[in-house]
Amino acid sequence: MRATLLLLIVSAALLASACGTQTTATSTRTSPSAVAASTRAATHPGSRSRTSSAPATSTSAANTTVTHTTSAPPAPLQVLRTFAVAYGAYLDGRVPAATLPDASASARSQVGPPIPAAQRGGTLALAAVAQIGGGPSYIVSLRDRAHTFGAQLTLTATARGWVVSAVSPPDLDTILGPPARPIQPPAGSGPAEQAARAFLAGYLTWLYGHGPADAIADATSSLRAQLKANPPNVPPAFQSRHGRLVALGLKSTPGDAWTGYASVTDGQETYELTVTVVHDHSRWLVSNVNSPQ
Repeated sequence: MRATLLLLIVSAALLASACGTQTTATSTRTSPSAVAASTRAATHPGSRSRTSSAPATSTSAANTTVTHTTSAPPAPLQVLRTFAVAYGAYLDGRVPAATLPDASASARSQVGPPIPAAQRGGTLALAAVAQIGGGPSYIVSLRDRAHTFGAQLTLTATARGWVVSAVSPPDLDTILGPPARPIQPPAGSGPAEQAARAFLAGYLTWLYGHGPADAIADATSSLRAQLKANPPNVPPAFQSRHGRLVALGLKSTPGDAWTGYASVTDGQETYELTVTVVHDHSRWLVSNVNSPQ
């Protein structure tokens, strides 16, 4: 009995020893660094806090990297306005074309001549910017004390950002040209001319989208109804313009009527209008007007 008991105790001890050796060996084979880390943790209790601070250091470095990023390029409208202001300085003769910012070489070659010194009306300032049909082209208006100059600018996206790639300069000959000489009115045309001028004042306001057809004076009822039924479709680029009568000449026509030939400008374009003035119930009224050509 005693021998059997002793044999069991020895067997159990050997088994326990074998299991412990195998476990240690397995642990050593699968993760040698785990044993070393465990030993350091036991020897240096403060190592846990140092280990936990490492991720914070990494996060701080990552945040620093994100903070120091390259600035985004200017938005297209900002580029356009910066160029337009500089373009006004060029037209005033204050800077050369080569210094115009954010522009291609082709655009700088298209800027046209500066305004002659004798015809400048003070410093040009940017007055308005209007996009054309939602595309990359814009109409910019530059004004001094005496004139409004309009130019068309086109933007293009490049690897360096937005640049002005094309310029249609203002028509200086039209804007700065001498005023038309008044046409000597023929005898008896006074009342008809007065009616034509009153009509054109309201008509041009309506034509550019700045007033209703009901405000047009000295028009026949049929013409006013026709204008009300067909309001003008004014593009955004034209909404800042205002038509102005430059000259008006009348010619007598059969049937107690007059034909008026009107020269109109809006600061950027000049065109002709023809009106028919008839005698209607003891009044002179405009019965017909053509569209701008």
